[in-house]
Amino acid sequence: MPCSREDIQAALDEAWKRKREDPEIMCISDIAELYSVPNSTLARLLSKNLYKAPKIGRNPLLPFEFQALLSERIASDAEQGLPWSDSRIRATAILIWQTLEAKSNPEKDVPQFSRTWMRKFKKTWKLSTKVAVSVSSQRKTALHRCSIMAFLKDLQNFVREHELEAKHIFTSDETTSIPKKYGGKHLVSAVGKAIFLCGSVLKVPKFSMFCIISAARIYLPATWIVPVSNKKKREESLPVIGPEGFLDECYIEVSASGRMTKKLFHKVLLENFAVDARKEVNDDKWILLIVDNCTSHVDIKTIQALHKKKIALAFLPPNTTEIASPLDVAVYGPLKTYLKKNLENFQTLKFANLAAWVETPYRKAIFSSQYPEWVFCHRNLEL
Repeated sequence: MPCSREDIQAALDEAWKRKREDPEIMCISDIAELYSVPNSTLARLLSKNLYKAPKIGRNPLLPFEFQALLSERIASDAEQGLPWSDSRIRATAILIWQTLEAKSNPEKDVPQFSRTWMRKFKKTWKLSTKVAVSVSSQRKTALHRCSIMAFLKDLQNFVREHELEAKHIFTSDETTSIPKKYGGKHLVSAVGKAIFLCGSVLKVPKFSMFCIISAARIYLPATWIVPVSNKKKREESLPVIGPEGFLDECYIEVSASGRMTKKLFHKVLLENFAVDARKEVNDDKWILLIVDNCTSHVDIKTIQALHKKKIALAFLPPNTTEIASPLDVAVYGPLKTYLKKNLENFQTLKFANLAAWVETPYRKAIFSSQYPEWVFCHRNLEL
């Protein structure tokens, strides 16, 4: 029997064609016996001259059959619009591998299909998962759009029932505005040096800012959350109202991590927001506050306490903050850019000059031209 490269390639093509029609007719692994070709020779021809399939395991014939089955499965599902991700490819690969290996060596360990293998596999079979990924992304976007529309429908019913106006609807979000490094530039002279804050020490120079703004372009005093290492001085060393000239006024709260917590969220809404919002809204009117579904925000005690004050909390659907939260879309994006530019005026950032650092960028972001575009309350709630 001749065993030239052309003959083996023709035999492989014919065997695979017949196998797809009837799996019992011929197995590709029988070609070695059919042509009396040593496994090593056939493997070399397969890898170098024919299909260039990366080897998996000790069986030189198994990689071709295995990867051919897997690629055909992916192509078939892609035609039907079924999403394929690397995790699903890996799971299907393990299943096919176990099925094929059970014929010869059932006790062999399943190989680890790493990212490198995945990359070689796609390159070998000229597979592009762009279609699969785009289908998956489109489905996710569709699901998010459906959840947002259902969310807005509930808000519409609430707004119409209580006859709310733009000034009655607030949206909130939190951002980490001062990381240890911003644009590759240290905010302090060296990591580990302390920033002295009203007698307390900040070992981690990171602050968070929590903002609440109404659909009528009324912004309430922002809340700065700062990490203070000395627990004894947390409540007594920090001022309630920020320094003079800082956005008219702001609240200063403390947290070990510098981020929002359930306890702090409860305090900020009950003691700060409820008081400030009532200055803009009559006592007999309901107030609607839209927040994301962060774990620190979802607290039944906070919801019940606000409900007694005629304040309703509406949580955005999961994974929709980036496309549904007005503050996240149009305020915090420009704000970070403005803060980065203004950072060039400061060498060491302390709490004393925090107001001067953030005031201009904050006002510029709040009153930017993008603001009317993201006040979705007017557009989607028919106000």
